[in-house]
Amino acid sequence: LDNLRDVVAQHVADGVLGFDKFHGCLLYSLYSKKVTAASCWVCFIAAPAFTLVGVFCRDAMPGILKSPINTGALAMLGGLVIVPIVNLFTRKPPKELVDGAFACYEKTTVVQQATALGAETIR
Repeated sequence: LDNLRDVVAQHVADGVLGFDKFHGCLLYSLYSKKVTAASCWVCFIAAPAFTLVGVFCRDAMPGILKSPINTGALAMLGGLVIVPIVNLFTRKPPKELVDGAFACYEKTTVVQQATALGAETIR
């Protein structure tokens, strides 16, 4: 524990507190409009908590998880499991809210052919 302050500072700088643990929410939100805020909050809390346990209780972690890097990687993968499980038990956002949030993508924008090649020009 001689360099505890340095270890904590390094892990905070590396995003151990959850800023890189958002992958589950992000990936599922890209492909589904039914990801709930609750599942994102659970992911935001659980992944950094698991990582911090790995940082401060390194001796209690089994084998490969004694490395904070591996603990953080497992926490990121855990988000991919946490989000759909919490989504099963939470209410989906109202359709009107989701449609309103994605309404900006329905707008037609005219651009030059060089900017947006159509499918018929790709061989």
